[in-house]
Amino acid sequence: MEVQSLCEKEQADLLILIEFANVDISMDIFTVSVPAEDDNGNMIEVEQWKAVQSGNLDVGLRVYNPDTKQIVDEFFFSDIINVFVFGETRADARSNCLTERDIVMDFASEYADNYVLRISPRWKPMNRRFYVQGSDAMKRASKLVLDDKWEEAASIWLEIVQKEQQNPKIQSYALYNLALYAEKKGQLKQAISFAQKANEVCPNKKAADYAIVLNARLQVLNDN
Repeated sequence: MEVQSLCEKEQADLLILIEFANVDISMDIFTVSVPAEDDNGNMIEVEQWKAVQSGNLDVGLRVYNPDTKQIVDEFFFSDIINVFVFGETRADARSNCLTERDIVMDFASEYADNYVLRISPRWKPMNRRFYVQGSDAMKRASKLVLDDKWEEAASIWLEIVQKEQQNPKIQSYALYNLALYAEKKGQLKQAISFAQKANEVCPNKKAADYAIVLNARLQVLNDN
């Protein structure tokens, strides 16, 4: 009766409810070297403080039909939160961070767009972050990515996976980056395989969460 009453009041045919929204965000602050120009126009590296807010956001939706008094659809979506800001001091970096509420509100519109995909699929640009650290080879590959030379970077990552048998952490980083490359090419099943493998060779929560995101994206495409 409550669903029917709400739909009549709002003149709506369906009622969409957020059944749950779980947010888990942590923050890490550290120094990094970033490129900059000096007074003479020469490129130098300067030290800045970087604050990274990362975690997960899980949302569950249900759609109710007031006429049949039934749940007509359920939708679960999970994504990775990764926000970073800079500051000249540690305090500056911390003060530049977004509040948890602001982060959730920013992601809320994205979740709404993803739900609409169940009704009217369309391509939407997504931002992903890749691993840079770990070895000189990883750094070389990152520079190739910045030059949009993904295929050459992927070759280096594959070589790292094969040669770094004694360093599973770096292997995991390279496999995660290969998952990004596969997703970029639209090969979601291969991307899922790389992400899962990244978590298998060395426990990697970021890779495990990414595999969940990719599976959710694949499911949406299959449903439509």
